[in-house]
Amino acid sequence: MQNGGCFYICELHPYKQLQGSRAKFEMGNDLIEIDYFIHHIADFFSASVKNKFKCINLKEWFDDAEKKTTPRLISFLFQKQA
Repeated sequence: MQNGGCFYICELHPYKQLQGSRAKFEMGNDLIEIDYFIHHIADFFSASVKNKFKCINLKEWFDDAEKKTTPRLISFLFQKQA
């Protein structure tokens, strides 16, 4: 990847996963639960530093406008550094 290129990640928030929540969807009459691995927020930053990326945006996505619940999703925008 060239310097300045960006990498976007959005996934189920680790706090939700620690509470036992997981990504799922319905297919017909079946409920499909997706296998998952808990990645802590620090894991994303450690990997980015190791690979010369800088986080230029981090956002937590909530189900309620008041942000009084555990965030559902977390997203990162990383940019490749020289």
